[in-house]
Amino acid sequence: MATKKIKDYKQATTANDTDVMILESATETQHVTFLTLVNKIKEKLGIASINSQLTQLNSNLLLINADSDTSEGSSFNKNFLLTGSATPGATPQRSAYFSKPADDTDWVNIPTTLQGKLWVGYRQVYRRSSVNILIRIIEMYPIPGRTWNNFYNNGAWTGWKSISPQ
Repeated sequence: MATKKIKDYKQATTANDTDVMILESATETQHVTFLTLVNKIKEKLGIASINSQLTQLNSNLLLINADSDTSEGSSFNKNFLLTGSATPGATPQRSAYFSKPADDTDWVNIPTTLQGKLWVGYRQVYRRSSVNILIRIIEMYPIPGRTWNNFYNNGAWTGWKSISPQ
């Protein structure tokens, strides 16, 4: 195999087009693709393991792990005050996008001003303990940026309160 010069590598289109010479010992060499070399480095450094651990950590973050495929409200059974079990990260506690239609007869615990209206937003559940839970909704429609909050404190909900952008 002919020795390549730097200018030859500039014309490579993929990682497989490029070969690298690795010195295995003082007397022998081995030719491998650049992609193989990168994969060997990742393997030695344990990057695949690190990526797996990061994925696991991210799935535990309630604000990052939003149920985006359940915009019809199924992740919280169309009940805006459903918090589910005390297990952090349980499905009803996950952040979730929702799109509540104007025909909302099967949706419950909605702010009264939004009953019977199209409502789109992002629901978040903050659980401190079984007697201290905050549900926050960031509205996208009809008023983008308006937030709705309802706090559960020692057996009672405070009721929906909203803060509208100026």
